[in-house]
Formats: sequence, structure tokens, C-alpha cells
Amino acid sequence: SLISQSGTGINGASLKSYVNGNNISLEQLYLNSFKSSILRSKKLQLTSDSNNDTKLSLEVIEFGFTKSWGISNVRPLIKVKAKLFNSKEVLWEETESISGWTSETASRPIDEWLEDPVRFKKDIAYAFLFLSQLQLQSL
Repeated sequence: SLISQSGTGINGASLKSYVNGNNISLEQLYLNSFKSSILRSKKLQLTSDSNNDTKLSLEVIEFGFTKSWGISNVRPLIKVKAKLFNSKEVLWEETESISGWTSETASRPIDEWLEDPVRFKKDIAYAFLFLSQLQLQSL
């Protein structure tokens, strides 16, 4: 995954260090959120059967923060891709993203995002849940 940040006083390396230093797995947050969205939508059934030919791939393409409304507030900037495929073809693929214009996600100054890792993780998990729900609408 690419970690990026746009003009708010923290660079990509610092954000990556924060995420890693607080044992926050963006991929795991996305996976858990996607599973939760699937259970709610009932459009797919997940199984861990390794003999099943159909696979689901989830990818965090971009992660960071970008300016939102207001002078110092930022919101998550996240781009994700989900793909359902088998050995013959891609059955479904959907890429979604959120930015500073996405009012459903939390908005605050970057230092407030970074002051509490538990709140950071909770709010980012919510952003991934929102993205997962958007993705599943296209099924």
C-alpha cells in the first residue's frame, strides 16, 4: 500500500512510522471491514475452503490524509480495490476512494488524529467500512 499525505505537516514516512509503531494494520482493518460489510449485505458468502476456485483479493492502494473543510482539518484519503476472481476470469472488481470531500469520515487537525492510536484505528476502520459498503453496491 502507498502511504501519502497532502500538505498538513506530516510526511508519508512519518505516517507509515506512526501506523507501524502503533501496530495498526491497514490491510487487516480493510479485511475486517469488508467482512462486516459482506455479512450485512448478504451478497456474498465467505469461506476459508482452500478447494474453492473463487478467490477475493483486497488491496489498499493509497492511504493518507488530505485537507477537508476548514483551515487545519484533514480527513482520510484512502483508495481501495476489491476483486473476485477464479482461475478463468475476473468475476467482479471495484475500486473506491474517499477524500477530504467525504463528509462521512472524521475531520480534525492531524495532531489530533495522531494523539490517540485507539481513536485513530477506530475512525480509520469506519472509513474502510464506508468504502466496503460502497464497493458492494456494485455487485
